Amino acid sequence: MAQAIVGPKLLAGDSAGANLAASVSATRDDIIGQMLIYGSFGRDHTLPSYARHAFAPMLTLADMEFYGAMRFDGGMPARDVTAVPLDAEAFGDLPPTVLFSAEADPLASDSVEYAARLAEAGVPVELTEEPGMVHGYLRARHMSKGARASFARMIKALEGLAAQDGDQ
Repeated sequence: MAQAIVGPKLLAGDSAGANLAASVSATRDDIIGQMLIYGSFGRDHTLPSYARHAFAPMLTLADMEFYGAMRFDGGMPARDVTAVPLDAEAFGDLPPTVLFSAEADPLASDSVEYAARLAEAGVPVELTEEPGMVHGYLRARHMSKGARASFARMIKALEGLAAQDGDQ
């Protein structure tokens, strides 16, 4: 029988995993930090990046609509922070957060919106938009200088989030 991990936790995820990590953080009080990488956090597809990068390589707006229809058979639930992290009524109880977005990604504006809500609530937050990168760029970290450099920044940010647990 599996046992739960006791003690503080640090969550990290990319793409759908970023949505999942943010959703879990919204419902738990033992998360000390979260790293969210090019995630989908809201439901507003009129934000700037959705139009600007509707036909971006690796992820298009049509792809997002397809995945949403698969995930929410019958339509997206109304106001559900476990599905849509930006549906939260309050953000002040969320842990320190590091976000990475890709410049050429329909989802880039979701990271901007999520970071803004955290900052307004007084939560320590850092947002890095990686120039020239597309959704899923971490797959290219062994081939692309930019993706490799971003991955190195992510490792440093994770170390920083983990180290702040000792400060509490």
